Amino acid sequence: MVKTLKSSIIHVHYSDFGQNGDCLPFGEGEYDNNALFDELDKNSYTGSIIIELYINGYNNIESLIDNYCLIKETLEERKRSYR
Repeated sequence: MVKTLKSSIIHVHYSDFGQNGDCLPFGEGEYDNNALFDELDKNSYTGSIIIELYINGYNNIESLIDNYCLIKETLEERKRSYR
């Protein structure tokens, strides 16, 4: 979808998916996160990424914060690798 929409994307709602269902936290499913971020990078995406989960997709506020931190660390690591 990113390849089709390209620069018209203004924000991203992210959730993982896999055998345990959909709307899973980042990294807990089978989605190819690197492919998504590669496509966003190709289109110079600078908008927000929103974690979109079902209420049963997390245990507590700490797990949401941990998931946010994991996404942030992943994106920062990607940025460092491009330098």
